[in-house]
Amino acid sequence: MYYTDPQYFQTVLVKGVDQPTMPLLPPRSVPFVNSISLSTDQSKLFYAQCWNTNDGNSLYQLDLNTLEVKTIVKDIFGCASNAMAYKDEALYTPRPFEGRVVKVDLSVMPAVISNVTTAMVSPNAVKFDSKGNLYVLDTGSGEVAVVDREEANTDKNRKILAKFPRNSLDNLAFDANDRLFVSSASDASITEVLFHGGRRSLVDAGISIPMGLALVKETQKIYTLSPGAFYEIDPKTGNYNTIVRSAVSLGPMNEPTNVVAWGNKLVLLSAITNSLMLWNLSLAQAEAIITHESPIDAHPFRNDLLVTSLAFGSIERIHVKNDLNVTKESIARGTYSRVIVSGLNIPEGIALYGKELLVIDSGDQKLYAINLATGEKRIIARDIGFLDGIDELPFGYPNNVIVLGNGFICVNADKTNVIHIIHDDRSRKGKSTKSGKAGKGERSKKNSKEWEYNVRHLRVH
Repeated sequence: MYYTDPQYFQTVLVKGVDQPTMPLLPPRSVPFVNSISLSTDQSKLFYAQCWNTNDGNSLYQLDLNTLEVKTIVKDIFGCASNAMAYKDEALYTPRPFEGRVVKVDLSVMPAVISNVTTAMVSPNAVKFDSKGNLYVLDTGSGEVAVVDREEANTDKNRKILAKFPRNSLDNLAFDANDRLFVSSASDASITEVLFHGGRRSLVDAGISIPMGLALVKETQKIYTLSPGAFYEIDPKTGNYNTIVRSAVSLGPMNEPTNVVAWGNKLVLLSAITNSLMLWNLSLAQAEAIITHESPIDAHPFRNDLLVTSLAFGSIERIHVKNDLNVTKESIARGTYSRVIVSGLNIPEGIALYGKELLVIDSGDQKLYAINLATGEKRIIARDIGFLDGIDELPFGYPNNVIVLGNGFICVNADKTNVIHIIHDDRSRKGKSTKSGKAGKGERSKKNSKEWEYNVRHLRVH
């Protein structure tokens, strides 16, 4: 089995039966690698870069016998190929940023590219059935269609079989009997599209990859999200609504990886697009986008917002002026912000703790309490069990911290799959000390065992 990893290892990987996964190409050699396909005789592997919003997306061919790599198409904006299908020495591939599906003829070199079907919103997947009919999925319009490749007018050569909510669909597939199945990334569902246009649910809709939780006190509604969808939950009934569907790089959101409440607004943090989006719930739209390198967590502080910056090892205080109310205005980093904590390794979750700020530093494997007035910090816990990363992705799954009260603090650890409940019994007795000096308020390495007895481990299964 061959598959791709666009962000962590940034390469093509291979997995044999009862064999470990191995990189087929050097790790980090193909950033944004996405779609993959095999030739009919399985001698050639095709892979392409997608979702790099610059021009550096290319389509490659790898000879599996000689391991020779050829560049077939290069420097395509947004996406060189997404969800390729191989047939008769050609690749059929959607170009989501161009609203078309193209044919890449490999029988000649350089390859010849021609339109297959056009005038779509953002096509994201193509597949052939056993009879050679080509099907296309348009994420932007929510349409699933079959293409008449004999029709000369490529703007009007599709027959629509089914329509789904816009910006929700992800992929399509056929079984051995040519039954057609469609997946939805935003709704976490799989649906069979019947030949007469009807539908049958295989996996009912639900919340997909929830990241972060935010409670808006004014409405008592809970919000969670994924990079492709935004959900509102009523905690009294447990019912939820998908209020925004936003396919990767194609919808109205910034591919968020966390959400926090800021008064009656929400802040959508994206470590993918390096941005903060201020979301107005009453208008159901973004008010502004602030450039901010790798934000992992944020916390309201007076009338401002404290935000971590993993790339700079810092925490910044952001103030947005009241006169800022321009839809999706792009604000450069530092315009309304200043660094209040620096010198951290990999800051992740944060939480206010009296006059201190709790900070998870997964690079140091520690939980710190930092005095916001003096900048002094003390270690509350060490060796918690956070995942190591690589240069381009130096953290694992986001780790967070919350204050439970009476000196109890809750921290999750992604490597050990454990939730720690830590009792900070020195939080009021000891003195804060600067980093590197173990005082009464800091647990030194010598007595690091001491804090372990004040920790309850809640293992997540």
